[in-house]
Amino acid sequence: MAINKPQVSVIVPAYNAGPMIGDTITSVLAQSFSNFELIICNDASTDDTVEVVHSFKDDRIRLIQNPINSGEGKTRDHAISVAKGQWLAVLDADDAWMPERLERLLGAVGNQRDCMIFDDIMTCHDTLQGLVPWRSLRGTNAFGAKGTAPREVKFEDFLRSDRLLIKPLISSRIVRESGVQHSQRRFGADSEFFIRLVHFGLKLIYLPEPMYLYRVTPGSATAVAGGAHLMRDCIEECERFNWNEPSIREAFRWKISALRDNELLYKLAENIKDHDVFEAILVIFRNPRILRILPRRLSRHLTYQIHRWVHSGRRGR
Repeated sequence: MAINKPQVSVIVPAYNAGPMIGDTITSVLAQSFSNFELIICNDASTDDTVEVVHSFKDDRIRLIQNPINSGEGKTRDHAISVAKGQWLAVLDADDAWMPERLERLLGAVGNQRDCMIFDDIMTCHDTLQGLVPWRSLRGTNAFGAKGTAPREVKFEDFLRSDRLLIKPLISSRIVRESGVQHSQRRFGADSEFFIRLVHFGLKLIYLPEPMYLYRVTPGSATAVAGGAHLMRDCIEECERFNWNEPSIREAFRWKISALRDNELLYKLAENIKDHDVFEAILVIFRNPRILRILPRRLSRHLTYQIHRWVHSGRRGR
C-alpha cells in the first residue's frame, strides 16, 4: 500500500539492531492508524539490521543509510530531513508500540500544533518470549492531576519529575521552523532536543496511557549508570539557555542537584559491587544526604530484580 502524503513520519535510528528491530517494525505496521511512513535510518550497522528491514514488504517502510556511523542524534536528524509527514513520531529500534498508540495520540492532540504530546511509558523486561511489562514510568496521577484525560504540563514540573524520558509526537513543520537539531552528545541528545523545542515555544501535553513499550536490559541499565554525569552535563547546558521564568531556573537547579545525587548512588553501588567497603563508607560520610533516598532506590531495585527473575527477564543473543 503506497501513501503519497503520510500524516505521520515514524523516525527510527538503527545501529546493530538486528535482533530486535523486527519486533519494532511489526508493532508499527500493526497500528490501528495506517496513514504513516516508517523511516529507518541505518547508522552504518555491521550486523543484519538491513536484511531484517528488507524482509518486511510494505511500501510505507523507507530505509535510508548513513555512509559512516554518526550517532543516534544525527541519525534522527537525517531521518527527519527526509520526512514527509505532518507529524514526527520518535521510536527507538529496540522498543515497540501498543497497536492504538498513534490513533490515541493524534486524537488527543486534535488541531493543536504548538505542542509535543507524549504518553506514559511502559518499562518492559527483555525476555526470550518477548517484551514483558514491568511498570509504567509515570502513571495517571503524574504532574498534579488524576485520570486518563490529556493534560498540559508546566515545563518546571516536567523538569522536577524523576525521569525526563519521553517519546513525543511533534509537528514536523515547527521542528523545521525552529531550526532545532540534535547535538552530538553520546547521552542525552534527545532530552536536549526536546528541551530546545520547549525553549522555542512548544508546550508539553501528557496523555497518561502507557502505550510506548520501553525495553530494559541489564546492559541498558549499566549504560544509564555510566551516563549519569553525561546527563547532568546535558541539563547544565540547557540551563544556560535564556529562561525568563524564575520557576524554571529553580527547577533546573533542583534537577541538577538530583542528578548529582544519582551519580553518588551509582558510585556507592560500584563500591559495594567491588567489595570496597571503605570507599562506600567514605561516599556516605562525605554525602550523608543520600541516606534519605537510598532506601527508596534499594526497594525499587529489589522489586525490579524479583519481577525480572520471576518472568525470566533475559534474552539470549
